Amino acid sequence: MAATFAGIIQALKEFKDKLIENDVRIFVRRGGPNYKEGLSRMRELGKTLGIPIEVYGPETHMTRIVSLALSEVI
Repeated sequence: MAATFAGIIQALKEFKDKLIENDVRIFVRRGGPNYKEGLSRMRELGKTLGIPIEVYGPETHMTRIVSLALSEVI
């Protein structure tokens, strides 16, 4: 988790202005070892950067998250 999310977090920080400019909303789904820590870090990053980041754990199926994301754009 640490290495993967560290890279994603760095990229989101680097492209913060473009993400905000383009009204990007991010959906994250994580399971496995230490998933709660990873989701917490992503949730906090969204608050820090001012980017809407919705986080979901293994209890939420990917198909549900895709439906939620699509309902935001349709």
